[in-house]
Amino acid sequence: MNLAKAIFRVAKRNSAGAFIFEIAKSEMGYTGQPAAEYVAVILAAALKELWQGPVFVQGDHFQISAKNLRQTPKKNWTR
Repeated sequence: MNLAKAIFRVAKRNSAGAFIFEIAKSEMGYTGQPAAEYVAVILAAALKELWQGPVFVQGDHFQISAKNLRQTPKKNWTR
């Protein structure tokens, strides 16, 4: 969380308009951090630093199969 807090502090100091936090699917595997936890940490840091702008989070190398989504929609969105 310290890195995310530092990013928000620097963004505030520099009046940054927009920036994106990103996690790759492979990073989730070797860090043991699921996307939901990553987003929770980013949002907690934003709150802690009193960030007032939008927060953008991108998942890199994520794909949703339309066929699988139709068959088991809940499973595909809760990874």
